[in-house]
Amino acid sequence: MDTARTEFIEKRLEEIRDAVAALGPILVGNILTGRNRKVRKDGSVYVSKPYYSFQYRNAAGRRVQRRVLRGAKAGVARMVAQGRRFTGLQAEYAALSNELALLPDGGKKNAAR
Repeated sequence: MDTARTEFIEKRLEEIRDAVAALGPILVGNILTGRNRKVRKDGSVYVSKPYYSFQYRNAAGRRVQRRVLRGAKAGVARMVAQGRRFTGLQAEYAALSNELALLPDGGKKNAAR
């Protein structure tokens, strides 16, 4: 039973490694949409065209925002979607590798004993 589970986990880990290699460029974060609203002297309200920014966490864990040009939004959105896929694969890989290490023959260091 353990050998079947070990083989399944090793196969799935290899599939995850292949999927990550095929992802291409990724961005881990979110795209935010904003609009500026101004009330004019005559009481009318002006609402600007939407603008986009990319929000992510830096190495210190703080949120950082960078403006995204309107023409580049589609490419950034595609990379953010790839980033979400990467994050999911990364979590699955970590869980499976932990499980594999805890199986009796998973670590294989002392499997021959």
